[in-house]
Amino acid sequence: MCAILSRRDFLSLGISEAPAVEFGNSSQHLSTPAGKALFQMCGVFAEFERSMIQERVKAGLARARAQGKKLGRPRVAASIERKVRTHRTKGMGIKAIARKLGIGTGTVQRIVKEAA
Repeated sequence: MCAILSRRDFLSLGISEAPAVEFGNSSQHLSTPAGKALFQMCGVFAEFERSMIQERVKAGLARARAQGKKLGRPRVAASIERKVRTHRTKGMGIKAIARKLGIGTGTVQRIVKEAA
């Protein structure tokens, strides 16, 4: 999304003149129609490029899934999960279990929730 700033907007920001954008040897003031058009075109191309990147990432993830690759962070070992369930049945708190086993509290919560 591209916002168009007026002269009043620049004045409210404490800027007395519209800024100039420099491209190589030429300079465009954003207060002129040509400068505004150039600025908006830059925004359009930036938005287009961002959309293209998103499409490529989604396509890559879909291809990886189709190849059967597991995405995301690996799970903790089954032995750790057993220890979490054992400590929890003994009444130990989530933070204490996480500290003792050296894992995150979110991991402990996920294991407890799956066990229930």
